[in-house]
Amino acid sequence: MLKYVYYQSDRGDQPVMEFIYGLPLRDRKKLILTMVMIQKLGIHRSLKNQFVKKIRGKNIFEIRSRLGNNIQRILYFTVDGELLVLTNRFTKKTQKTPIDQIKLAEKRRRVFLESWRDQND
Repeated sequence: MLKYVYYQSDRGDQPVMEFIYGLPLRDRKKLILTMVMIQKLGIHRSLKNQFVKKIRGKNIFEIRSRLGNNIQRILYFTVDGELLVLTNRFTKKTQKTPIDQIKLAEKRRRVFLESWRDQND
């Protein structure tokens, strides 16, 4: 089964978790329900059902959720096909995912994987 991990900065910040738990209860429930559906369906079926969209060839995906009038996105990457590391979030205002958000996800992926390899070698 897929497992979510919140990216944590050197200072201990977890931006995605802080975002989720800062949402109004109704919006939080909807987003968490989407995340549970992704866990149950798996990534491939979630792609077909449009809960998830692949962003780039470097294993960056986005969780897609509409909360009220806002279209919220959470970027993540996978580790070993089962671990989904939630890196950052943003409110989508255009059709394209902002390049600065993609670059941030890629940077956090590199940092996480370096630490992950050190701990799992």
